[in-house]
Amino acid sequence: MYTTFLLRALGYSDAKGDFTYAKALDFGEQVGLVDDINCSTKNFLRDNVVAMSLTALDTDVKGSDSILLDKLVADGAVDKTKAASLGAFFADADAFNTAAENTSAESKMAMDMNIKASVKLGTTKLLDMSMPMTVKTDMNLKDLDKSVMAFGGKLNMTIDPSLANGGDTSISQDINYYFTNGTYYMDMGAQGKYKMAMSFDDVLNGMEISAMNSSVPVSAIESITKGSGSMTVKYNMNSVFGSDLFDELLGGMLDGVSIKTRDMNVTAKAVNGMLTDTAISGTVDITAEGETISATLNAAAKVTATGDAVKITLPTDLDSYVDLPTEIN
Repeated sequence: MYTTFLLRALGYSDAKGDFTYAKALDFGEQVGLVDDINCSTKNFLRDNVVAMSLTALDTDVKGSDSILLDKLVADGAVDKTKAASLGAFFADADAFNTAAENTSAESKMAMDMNIKASVKLGTTKLLDMSMPMTVKTDMNLKDLDKSVMAFGGKLNMTIDPSLANGGDTSISQDINYYFTNGTYYMDMGAQGKYKMAMSFDDVLNGMEISAMNSSVPVSAIESITKGSGSMTVKYNMNSVFGSDLFDELLGGMLDGVSIKTRDMNVTAKAVNGMLTDTAISGTVDITAEGETISATLNAAAKVTATGDAVKITLPTDLDSYVDLPTEIN
């Protein structure tokens, strides 16, 4: 209902056949009005009304390249002076998203990354993990599964003795993973060399690379700080993550399990129209049978090279890697 209201404000007419009431959400997503941040179809709140209204003001009016805010100013419905700061915010957000799109379009890229996690059961710390690594990608934009990726680093982990079963509580292991021709190769040192079929998108999503190079809806942005040729944007992703998302990902296996996220924040820096630094942090609380496990996650990435400066060398023994055992998979 509210999507229909906003679409009409943008000049679209369900009466004239631009869209149908039943498919308003789909059409709203198509024109850039509806996204995962501003709209919840299961629990639509006043917060969603505000977020969608803000998005509508930054959405092009039907048949033009002018956003709704500019039209309202031109029509005299909104005072030009009062609209100036919001218009500047929209312009900065558009510039940042253009930088994100430019970065995502780079077919060759090298990044230094570090992924950290700390897991607690109540007040007991179960494990600490860090994984610094260097990531290099050479994407085939016509067929992503023909892309090439190499990343290597070190996995460092400290676990509670109760989980170690008498074994080591401190682990430090070199890691070298590769992707080529739709196959993910894992050199796990003394544990062996394994391979498994995997799409390139799944590899990127698993490493949070897609999130780090993604554009962001205006309703999620908390602040934009501008410097000389640079821009730092902070935004919040709490509304994207939750039980509904995890239930979808895990195929409905979460009966009796509650998943909540806290402080899911992203800070990204763009310099000269390209993203250079991105950091993602947050906490996931998983509650089942009265017990809560909290996982605090942090991932940071810095772009170190693009284009022909990126060189990827794959091992010559990939044909010796064996299929990953099903129980590990």
